Amino acid sequence: GLKSTNGKWEVTDDGLYSDARDNGDCFLFSESSCDNFVFSTDVKSINGGGAAALVFRNGSSSNNKNCYAVNIDIGAKRGKFWRWVGGRDMVIGNDRECPASSDDTYTLKVVAYDGWVSFYVNDVLIASTGDYTIQPDDRGQNTCLTDGYFGLLNWNGEMVFQNTLFTPIDGDFNPLLEDITVESSG
Repeated sequence: GLKSTNGKWEVTDDGLYSDARDNGDCFLFSESSCDNFVFSTDVKSINGGGAAALVFRNGSSSNNKNCYAVNIDIGAKRGKFWRWVGGRDMVIGNDRECPASSDDTYTLKVVAYDGWVSFYVNDVLIASTGDYTIQPDDRGQNTCLTDGYFGLLNWNGEMVFQNTLFTPIDGDFNPLLEDITVESSG
């Protein structure tokens, strides 16, 4: 099942249509949850504005701002990774330029494995949980959410989501590299 908070969400022949113009944050939550996964969607902006986001590791399948989110600001062509804690958003990775799309269609993808989360737009790395350790100010990210529900977020846009799915990463898969040596001559 799916639960929305506001705005319009409708399944159409073209995909999941969402209209959040002048409505601010419009969430759609699923009843699916997972700990380690790849979560992705293709999103096409109809009006050339707003922001599309993936929401994950959410504490509730109905409405809860204790989760992670990644988005693309369609108009500005910039992506951001943040975490909501008690309803307050805390940026994990400063917004960065995303690859431009001639038809305003983008693929958003999150790869989450334990405490490591990476965010991609059109297969270009935009941000990761490692970013907050190299930014000059404290982002308060000394804890991590390790599981929870999936969702989508449309902020003030008109868009269609397609191919929205998650794939669990099972215990046999470990993308972490070990025994790495870095050498430098200077």
